[in-house]
Amino acid sequence: MYKNRITQEVEEALSLFKCIAEKAKGSYGLLYFHDDEDVSGKDNFFQVYVLARGAIKTMTDTFLSPLVPVVEEQVCAKPPLSR
Repeated sequence: MYKNRITQEVEEALSLFKCIAEKAKGSYGLLYFHDDEDVSGKDNFFQVYVLARGAIKTMTDTFLSPLVPVVEEQVCAKPPLSR
């Protein structure tokens, strides 16, 4: 079974965002992140890293979440075949 893991690229993007927060205190921005394997109940929501005034806060997105049905359609299991 294929698993979506946090890749090195994701780790590097988060590290860069943290570096910007530390070195460029006047910077601001948003970094959206979706983890469909989140076990804390956020698997249907985008998480937003909010950078402002040298600090990063993690917030739940209100524009694209919940992922289903705002962005994606519900995928239903196929009904069993009748015999």
